[in-house]
Amino acid sequence: MPRFVPPVDSASGLITYQAVVPIPDASQAELFRRAREWFVGTFPGYREVVSVEDPTGGELAGTYHSVTDSYLLLTNCTHELWRTLHVYVRDGRYRYELTRFCVRDITYGRQRSLLTPATPQAMRRYAQVLNQQAQQDIAALTAAMNKPAGGTGKAKDW
Repeated sequence: MPRFVPPVDSASGLITYQAVVPIPDASQAELFRRAREWFVGTFPGYREVVSVEDPTGGELAGTYHSVTDSYLLLTNCTHELWRTLHVYVRDGRYRYELTRFCVRDITYGRQRSLLTPATPQAMRRYAQVLNQQAQQDIAALTAAMNKPAGGTGKAKDW
């Protein structure tokens, strides 16, 4: 199995998934609405997750976690994988940055530690989970951002 090499931001040294995604004919306001709906629909505690909500500047940001299990020395360990997502919107495009990955071991009560290439032991243990969660987050956000205006798309002619 090939070793996972995470995308690393050259300026910060942090693992960062980022891209600019074109959405032709979508206004900044519409893209902001879609991003906000994704945050609200994904996180029941929206107000606790979102730290930046700026419709004028076109920015949303939130820090959140998922709970996953892994095995260490034949013991099931539960941990939280924390990350921060920034979404920036402009007319016809949006940019996401998924970064600041941290892990907190719930089973043994260890505090969160930042996952970076400089922490090789943690990366060996959590890299696949990190990548899987990041890909799921990106896919869900992409689907929400590509949803056309008007909701379900069903005909309004009854």
